[in-house]
Amino acid sequence: MRRDAVCRVFVMYRSGQKIVCVYDGLYPGYIRGFSASEQIVKGEIYTVLRSIVDDDGDEILHLHEVCRDEESRTIWGDSAGYVATRFRPLIERKTDTGMAVLEQIRRDVESYVPHKIPEDVR
Repeated sequence: MRRDAVCRVFVMYRSGQKIVCVYDGLYPGYIRGFSASEQIVKGEIYTVLRSIVDDDGDEILHLHEVCRDEESRTIWGDSAGYVATRFRPLIERKTDTGMAVLEQIRRDVESYVPHKIPEDVR
């Protein structure tokens, strides 16, 4: 384990957490990029399958939506995922749900058709 790994602070993403890709490029020092089947895209939303810490102390994410190819798994082994620094947690605002409920109420009110009251009841 690298000496500076002890001082790192991890977000430690959880399984099922929604994250957004903030960097999809090639890091300096890496000689191989992503194949077409395993390419992540900046701005896209992904779901964490699992999170591990590799031998260098880096947090590695495995994603539901994307799987590393056989060549990557041969090179990297179990840590053939995506380094966590490529992602940020997706912030889901609690007000979004509230606004959706209010919008549905507005639609219900606008589409409401009152029932006719029978003449003999009046």
